Amino acid sequence: MIAGPTVILLLLGLSGDHFFWAASGRITKDAAIPALSGAPVIRPNAIGTAAIALGLMVTAIALCMRIGWLRVPDVPLADDFIRACAWLIAAVVTARTVGDFA
Repeated sequence: MIAGPTVILLLLGLSGDHFFWAASGRITKDAAIPALSGAPVIRPNAIGTAAIALGLMVTAIALCMRIGWLRVPDVPLADDFIRACAWLIAAVVTARTVGDFA
């Protein structure tokens, strides 16, 4: 009962951070970008950062649907689609985590 709302709030917070950075926000951006010998490893652009923000927001919405906070009325197979989306999200997050440690 606590995990779903907690993850949704975290995803919305991360989405907000990414939208802020996409709009040229500088606060905490340096801490969020990995560096090697003082040089940034990646140089994210505004469009890519906004796409990540949108993806995080869509993920939060899908999880809201999965736990029953949002309903999609009269759509055939909506529950199966949302369940598949939840598993896809889990797979993407797992792949991202494994990639960080590989």
